[in-house]
Amino acid sequence: MYLEKGKQKNMKRIISNNKGITGIDLTIGIIVLSLFTGVIVSLMLNAYRTAVEIKKSANAMAYATIILEKVDEKSFDYVNDGFVAYLENLGEVDIDEDYTITFNTEVLEEDLFKKAIITVSYDVNGEQKEITINKLKIKEL
Repeated sequence: MYLEKGKQKNMKRIISNNKGITGIDLTIGIIVLSLFTGVIVSLMLNAYRTAVEIKKSANAMAYATIILEKVDEKSFDYVNDGFVAYLENLGEVDIDEDYTITFNTEVLEEDLFKKAIITVSYDVNGEQKEITINKLKIKEL
């Protein structure tokens, strides 16, 4: 579609009259940039916090699993409330100071079974979390 000659000249004059960026253009650009920057930073912060929580939870589960595997390896008589300290003294378990492990046992059925209860507590972003797992230990005959 062709424009009339008068309108073409008028359009050329508008296009060629480029005086640069005005104050309003700059202000609007900065506002839009700051909004997007704020959204991106908050998304990155949430992603980081989630990653830290997943990592700490995985480490806590790994500690619990290692200790419960040691429950299977050791004799019935060694599995008692001081079992974690016993493993640390032997050098079989090295627990990070960010985690607190509580190990309790309950004797069941005339000293033939023990219920081992392990609780791993840890702090994530100022919030206290814990994982608790139970395992049954059967006396070897």
